[in-house]
Amino acid sequence: MVNIRLKNVSNSTFESAAYNNLDYGELNPEEFTEYKEFESSYPYGLFSVIVNSQVFELIPIDFVGEKLLESGDYTFELDLDQSTLTIKLVED
Repeated sequence: MVNIRLKNVSNSTFESAAYNNLDYGELNPEEFTEYKEFESSYPYGLFSVIVNSQVFELIPIDFVGEKLLESGDYTFELDLDQSTLTIKLVED
């Protein structure tokens, strides 16, 4: 099993934050969500955040050549840089 949580490292409040279509809810700057359990996960995926009613997404094209994460706890740090959503994976 893989436990995934999100962290907002931007200066904006996320009205909603989601990973692979699973909503984690509102997320303030420098705040972590609770972990959610997944059967498996790649080191990136489909991310979506809403800021000021505007949706920002990061949509993977494919997972060719990627390896699944090993069982454990992980945090995806989400940032908005000039209206571009970026992620960084951290193993906890």
